[in-house]
Amino acid sequence: IKLLKKFNLDPDHPPADFSGVYAYALVEYGVGKPKPILALFRQQEIQKIFRKALDQNNPSILLKEGEAFLDGYALGDEIRELGIDAHRELAAFATVFIEVAKRSRTPAEVLTNQQIGSLHKRIENIQQRLDRLPTLEGIRTEMARLAAQDYPALPAASPSTQKNCRAFVLAQQMRGWFETLGYRFERYEVWEDTYFEWIINIPVRRNRYDRILVRGIEGEAGIKDVAALRQSVEEQRTDEGWLVTARRISRAARDEVEKEENHHLGCYTFDELLDQDAEFSGYLDWLEEEVKRRDIEKKYVPLACTKEEFDPVTKRRLAVSRYDERDGWIDGYIDLWLDDPAKEHISILGEFGTGKTWFVFHYAWTALQRYRDAQKRGLERPRLPLVIPLRDYAKAVSVESLFSEFFFRKHKLPIPHYEAFEQLNRMGKLLLIFDGFDEMAAKVDRQAMINNFWELAKVVVPGAKVILTCRTEHFPEAQEGRALLNAELQASTAALTGETPQFEVLELEKFNDSQIRQVLSLQAALATVEQVISNPQLLDLARRPVMTELILEALPDIEAGKPVDMSRVYLYAVRRKMERDIKAERTFTSSADKLYFLCELSWEMLSTDQMSLNYRLFPERIRRLFGSVVREEKDLDHWHFDMMGQTMLIRNSEGDYTPAHRSLLEFFVAYKFAAQLGALANDFTDLAQAQSYIDEGAAPQSYTWSSYFRRQMDEAGKIVPIGPLQGFVREDLAQLRNAFGQAPLTKAVMDLIVPMLEPPQTPLVRGEQEYSLLYILEATRGKTETEVGFVGGNAATLLLKVDQGAIAGRDLSRTVIKGADFANASLHRVNFASANLADSVFTKDLGSVSSVVFSPDGKLLATGDSNGVVRLWETASGRELLTCKGHTTLVNSVALSPSSEMLASGSDDQTVRLWNVSSGECLKILQGHTNRVISITFSSDGRTLASGSYDATVRLWDVSNYECLKTLQGHTNRVYSVAFSGDVLVTGSDDLTVRLWDVSSGECLKTLQGHTNRVYSVALSPSREMLASGSSDQTVRLWNVSSGECLKILRGHTDVVRSVAFSSDGRTLASGSYDATVRLWEVSSGECLKTLQGHTSRIFSVAFSSKGEMLASSGGDQTVRLWDTHSGECLKMLQGHPNNIYSVAFSPEGKMLASGSSNQTITLWESRTSKCRFTLPGHTNWVLSVTFSSTGKMLASGSYDATVRLWDVTSSECLKTLQGHTKPVWSVTFSPKGKTLASGSVDQTVRLWNISSGECLKIL
Repeated sequence: IKLLKKFNLDPDHPPADFSGVYAYALVEYGVGKPKPILALFRQQEIQKIFRKALDQNNPSILLKEGEAFLDGYALGDEIRELGIDAHRELAAFATVFIEVAKRSRTPAEVLTNQQIGSLHKRIENIQQRLDRLPTLEGIRTEMARLAAQDYPALPAASPSTQKNCRAFVLAQQMRGWFETLGYRFERYEVWEDTYFEWIINIPVRRNRYDRILVRGIEGEAGIKDVAALRQSVEEQRTDEGWLVTARRISRAARDEVEKEENHHLGCYTFDELLDQDAEFSGYLDWLEEEVKRRDIEKKYVPLACTKEEFDPVTKRRLAVSRYDERDGWIDGYIDLWLDDPAKEHISILGEFGTGKTWFVFHYAWTALQRYRDAQKRGLERPRLPLVIPLRDYAKAVSVESLFSEFFFRKHKLPIPHYEAFEQLNRMGKLLLIFDGFDEMAAKVDRQAMINNFWELAKVVVPGAKVILTCRTEHFPEAQEGRALLNAELQASTAALTGETPQFEVLELEKFNDSQIRQVLSLQAALATVEQVISNPQLLDLARRPVMTELILEALPDIEAGKPVDMSRVYLYAVRRKMERDIKAERTFTSSADKLYFLCELSWEMLSTDQMSLNYRLFPERIRRLFGSVVREEKDLDHWHFDMMGQTMLIRNSEGDYTPAHRSLLEFFVAYKFAAQLGALANDFTDLAQAQSYIDEGAAPQSYTWSSYFRRQMDEAGKIVPIGPLQGFVREDLAQLRNAFGQAPLTKAVMDLIVPMLEPPQTPLVRGEQEYSLLYILEATRGKTETEVGFVGGNAATLLLKVDQGAIAGRDLSRTVIKGADFANASLHRVNFASANLADSVFTKDLGSVSSVVFSPDGKLLATGDSNGVVRLWETASGRELLTCKGHTTLVNSVALSPSSEMLASGSDDQTVRLWNVSSGECLKILQGHTNRVISITFSSDGRTLASGSYDATVRLWDVSNYECLKTLQGHTNRVYSVAFSGDVLVTGSDDLTVRLWDVSSGECLKTLQGHTNRVYSVALSPSREMLASGSSDQTVRLWNVSSGECLKILRGHTDVVRSVAFSSDGRTLASGSYDATVRLWEVSSGECLKTLQGHTSRIFSVAFSSKGEMLASSGGDQTVRLWDTHSGECLKMLQGHPNNIYSVAFSPEGKMLASGSSNQTITLWESRTSKCRFTLPGHTNWVLSVTFSSTGKMLASGSYDATVRLWDVTSSECLKTLQGHTKPVWSVTFSPKGKTLASGSVDQTVRLWNISSGECLKIL
């Protein structure tokens, strides 16, 4: 910029005369270039060439005459000695010159208004793009692309100019392609307004060339163009002549070149010319077969996606856009992305089974139809979709080797070499789709993953369009994944240089109910569809597209009342597929052998990233797995035949077997791991019991995974029978290290293995009364990291998934627990002395919790935090119900409406947001404040919302129409707190005062003065007669609302009092302070009753439950604590973890809490101690509802197994099982006298039961 100003050139606005344009372009281009390059562009001959190109508005002159000059340039040798390609430098400088020249033709008034933006920045971006193009062919393509671009702000070009420009674009693309193919150019060149001509030499054998005259034209090729071509061929005496156009060819012209006398002439669109040397029919046939095999054409259901939008400067998230039916689903977004020249790369994330591969093949198929339609009609073709499944090429060490495998080995495409693919990509002829980046990312460290990504990103060059799919869980915290996929980690590898390509990220959404219904309707009868839709568990599972087929396969088992979860759906489906395989044809192996083979093969594929196995390799795998049983060749042939007949393995034409879906591999690996751990649940063990050569008379035995399948032979060569399988016991540590402990468990395997584990209520090591997983943890004590690997870490993570308190109070000193997830664990009194906890993760970060509030009935708790996130919690269970994201910075205050249907939040982003409590949807953003919104509250009727701000105003909002009713002005500084009292509003401010306002008139009724520092919080007593205020002066003041008199000053805190709240009876006041304590005060006397200690940082908010027996506090230590107000005991600490408890109930006297869970049991807890009194097993599916009788002596439970059970609370005995409902029982309740029980079910009935007899009295 300094240099431009030195030459009296405006950095943003170049002059329109040639000297100014040339000087501007040379300064922009020449900074940092060697002197011989600058000397080249100072030559008068070069400047004359550029002047001529500018005057005639014909960029083709630059290359035609410029390259001719270079061939005889005296200083050319000096440039070559520097290792610089002078032709490349000429093309690069010409590209910059073209851009400057195009901008210089802009009307002065447009330049004055700067509607185009900074030219300097534009040129800088172009030069960075050129840096990413190492070859002359690439720069030619980029020059052509830029020459073809128009700017909306510029006046329309004349028709002749457009023709010149279009012919120039075609010329550069053709020249780049011919140079890539190694064709030589003769000196003959013709450049005219509507056409150009070259002669190229194509090698046909050693030292022998065909001379081809190429004539390129703008517009439609007609009969006169064929005649002109014939004439030029005769004059130049070439072997052949090619007529090439970017657009279309008339029928007459095509017919003319078909005549015998014109056999040496050819007529092509540029796309048809490319087909001569880059013919993709082999790949396209594969794509078509793959789409048909997957039945995508018929079964595909459109998918929705989301995209986060961020502030480019602060990197804060501004909003989340959702693309659904209104926008043409994800297809519509990708269509727009393809048309956006600024975008080059997009990543599509999604959990396993959410349809990433499904979408990829669907979109590729759609793009292929467009391509073939254009091909058939002779139009300029859209991009050709190339789907590259990374699962097949996970071992490729470079993008070049990946494409070599893809093009040359797999699809045998007649493309000359990799450079030809690169040129097609630069010319914008390809849409590259890499499916399954997680296949490359799963088994490597973070740096290797980043390097893999950038290796793939080498194909992201100007003109390219690249899609990449990946499982979300490979970036569990999302932030690092977005940083990588948005190309923000470029500096971590030297794979690329120059400008970061334009990357963005989409995330697939799971199916909604309508999509589930649609996809099921394509595969099943209406009655079956309704059956799945009406089952909440199946409905939840069906949100992943991959699960729908498995659900339908497993439906008979589900109808029989068997338990339902994701792993069991796989179990039922796999069992039925195996049974069908055996019935379909004669079989030599048992289901157990097939299971073992599939589990071990799946482990090999996942652990080696080799997602296919050729049939020729099966015999070696069979020998290795089954040993002496298959030593005879005929036996091997039989086993080989059986193992290849699995319908869960799909064979292609080359004999390569791949799994029907990756998640099937993960199911079999999870099964193998659970069995090796000795923790496999009984119903899963059943699958392995169908074994051959079983001694039915022998007692059932327990086996290790490996010993059960490797059978012994007697002296006669026959298999020795064994006793039936009772269950699997754990393998020794060395065996576990080789598989289970090889790497951290992936999220998909973890999610599948947890439901397979034996319920923790049944100890697996009977003698020691401990779980198998705990035994494994303790077995790592004193071992080295090499001996243990990830065995301890994986075992700990699994154990805590099943039971968060499983290791509380345990001695785990000197153990090796590498890579464990302790985020949601209860670690009370765990001894980790000298333990190796490398790479382990602890408590989840919620962000500093700045505000908490209970719902009026005390059942819900809302929190706002420093990450801009609003969360809604279930008070009884601590379960997180909603996460509301939208604010771009700290949430200072949250409030629930009296009906608990609406949640409001105020933020540092100067807005108030209203949320739907049921859906989490943001209903409205209330804007008007000009500074931080620090406090909000609803009126008692829920119709009005008040907000206080640092802008020193209070605003009253109509909740029904979202209008601002009034702005209350009077405070002289920030308003920190607001509270309603009927028609009176109370506010506390940084101006040291508390003010009372008439809500109707907006008049200030009273100003309460007394605090010596800012007033942070105000609260009204339930009677509305007393007001409390908390201040930075470390005091709490109690005021008479009527008189404005200060009744008491409560002293004791040693730092800012940030929050105050009255109990429901008005007798107790709570205050939360920056001194990390909560104090409970007796309102009548002003005495401090209790000081609650536990938080380790500032306390921002306190709130009482409706009855006043519980208090919630939140602080900067990233926790929410629930306190017993009578004892001062901390009852719970909420840290953001999900919970699988569906129902909780207090006993009448409050001493006992019952919880019903997805593990089919009821747990009775002592409320005060949180100790587990009893675990009540008996239900065979989720326990959905629990309730105590009025005496507290009996407990009733309703379950997904369609039964109601009555329990004796004292003895934990099941008194009765009430049967009659035909579908899950969602709700149970006792009559006040406890003689009758009512139960409500999905079968649309309510049943009344006699408690004494168990008889059903009525069906409503």
